[in-house]
Amino acid sequence: MEPVEPGALTPLQAARLDKGWKAAKLAAELGVSETTLSRWENGRQQPTLGHQQRLCEVLDMDPVELGFEGDILEVGTRREFMRQVTALVGTATMEALLDVGGPDALDRFSLTVRRPTRVDRATVQHLETVTATHRELYHHLSSFELVDAVTGHLRGVARLLRGAQHRVLRRRLAAVAGETPGHAAWLFHDLGDQRMTERYYAEAAIATRKAGDAALDAYVSGFKSLVRASEGDPKAALALARAARQAGARSATATTRSWLAGLEAQALATLHESKACFVALRQAETAIRQARPDEDPPWMYGFDDARLAALAGACYRQLGKTAAAERTLQDALAALDPSCTRRRSEALLELALVQLEKEDIDEACRFAGQSYEVALAAGSVIGQRRVGEFRSGLDQWSNTEAVRNLDEQLAELL
Repeated sequence: MEPVEPGALTPLQAARLDKGWKAAKLAAELGVSETTLSRWENGRQQPTLGHQQRLCEVLDMDPVELGFEGDILEVGTRREFMRQVTALVGTATMEALLDVGGPDALDRFSLTVRRPTRVDRATVQHLETVTATHRELYHHLSSFELVDAVTGHLRGVARLLRGAQHRVLRRRLAAVAGETPGHAAWLFHDLGDQRMTERYYAEAAIATRKAGDAALDAYVSGFKSLVRASEGDPKAALALARAARQAGARSATATTRSWLAGLEAQALATLHESKACFVALRQAETAIRQARPDEDPPWMYGFDDARLAALAGACYRQLGKTAAAERTLQDALAALDPSCTRRRSEALLELALVQLEKEDIDEACRFAGQSYEVALAAGSVIGQRRVGEFRSGLDQWSNTEAVRNLDEQLAELL
């Protein structure tokens, strides 16, 4: 930071004025005198690396934008950095190197050993790749097999997010930190752990708002709506679905909007509000016709016509439209991609419920058995549990061959 001509604004001074900070208030926020701040702004004195870090954080700007040069040790990594370095060189050596000089000496030492401490674009890209890998693994691993990897990834991202990065990178990192706990919450829901489900959804809500990503916030809320529906609380599911649609109305892609409208329709069907349900389904169909998958964000799963048909079939069944439900669900099963194992399991169980309403116990048990096999192959605990709940409603037919065969099938698969 070089001295400047009288009357010219330094990057730091220009940034303060642009952000609306008065000199006295900013100085107090940084814990320095106005005189010191003035020296920084006029280029007569260089802020310590620690103060550079705080200025970047408070003004929400990149070091280069404020006229700083060199690496800055992130506040969020100081303790971890100290622990790792001390483990390597020993406490006595560390104290000698730093001369017990405090945080600024630690900053200088980090520069001396050229330890990479800032989160750069490459790091964020790697973290986004890990997140994408977890997305893909969801279709190949059980929730039990995947949950530790997802929660471990989240812990690492959260540590990095505590530091002050460039605002664009911080938003990207916050988006990862929003999607990942949403994924963890869904896995814990599948595993039947309600406490951990709620904990991670709370974390996801904070991170998505920090990322300023209304569409991602709507996406996470949509899955939370599904959780409430699964818990037998359709009113809460409806409230969440409607809030999610409102949140994503402007920024969400057509695919996401279609999915959210479908979730609202599903909750309305459970509440037997047929007119409103059909309106929401038509809106979902309109949106899916406008969808361009190449425009969807990475976190939006491949919701398409087949998945919407499976959702619509479930709505028709709830509303007593048995023939429409059976036809739509059969069409959905024929169109679903083979990788959509969980959705296939759900559609098969819906067909089992349709057959049960028709009192065709043979067909009901056949579809239920197929649903269980697919859920087991997908590692979906909740899918297996739902088939078990379906079986508990067949007690009056326990002596029939179909139910006995289903019992044997479930026992073998267990």
